[in-house]
Amino acid sequence: MGQITKNKQNTEKELTKILFNLLLKYRNESAYRNRSFYNDLISDNFQDNYILHQMSSIPYPAKLYKGLKESLFITGDEYRNIMGHTWRTILKKESDELLDADYSEKLVAASKVLAQGVSFFGSFEKLGIWLRKFNPFLDARPIDLLTTIPGSEIVSDELERLYEGSLA
Repeated sequence: MGQITKNKQNTEKELTKILFNLLLKYRNESAYRNRSFYNDLISDNFQDNYILHQMSSIPYPAKLYKGLKESLFITGDEYRNIMGHTWRTILKKESDELLDADYSEKLVAASKVLAQGVSFFGSFEKLGIWLRKFNPFLDARPIDLLTTIPGSEIVSDELERLYEGSLA
């Protein structure tokens, strides 16, 4: 998976493919349930603020929001708190129907945390457990911080610290 170049040729299709690969395609394929895939995804896409900005400003299909909910093992209420719209909103949509780009920033922020978490913990299940446990360093459950972009960045920073071993 090569890095997307920083130019105006980044198409919505290329940017959507990044999240599609994370949230749907590789989630259930055991060959890709390894840390190197997620490490590459993070270093190629989620560390670059320019790419994050581009990813956050385009509409995504409903199936990616469904993939996020399934990947994080979150309830409908947790989904609503994180995304700012109800799970019912997504269920009413066709799989390929695009949601308003206003929701994209939170989808991208939560996807970044998902990629980092799977990279560190090695599975979606272990990440889901960690997200729900009270973290004394954060003074909150990580999942409760995902409700805002700054909160998602705090969780992202915590995962980065864990990955680097500063709190291990």
